[in-house]
Amino acid sequence: MIAIVDYRAGNLTSVARALHFLEKPCRITSDPDELRKADSII
Repeated sequence: MIAIVDYRAGNLTSVARALHFLEKPCRITSDPDELRKADSII
């Protein structure tokens, strides 16, 4: 899973849509535990 860091600014939804289009599992999060478990972080 690719974690997209939610820093309360920017257009994170567009990044998530692009990753979904590429069939890459992702999640927008600011939770430290989810970030630790992620395979990659954007």
